[in-house]
Amino acid sequence: MRRRDFIKVITGSALTWPLAASARSVPPMIGYLAEGKPEEGITALVAAVRNGLGEAGLVEGKDYISEFRSAGGDANLLP
Repeated sequence: MRRRDFIKVITGSALTWPLAASARSVPPMIGYLAEGKPEEGITALVAAVRNGLGEAGLVEGKDYISEFRSAGGDANLLP
């Protein structure tokens, strides 16, 4: 391999590496953990948080990921 070709390969990989690394970054996750069942008004709280984040200009799935988990009324399942 000639010197110029080698320099092109090294330069090209050095320039594209940060772009590939940022493309794979995962948005932050907001987790909701509740002891009660989702039917007990917890979904209203989750919806209010999502609406507030939307009003702040954040898009779910792009700027953040949210996940809801419920223990179904059994506090022993929370850990």
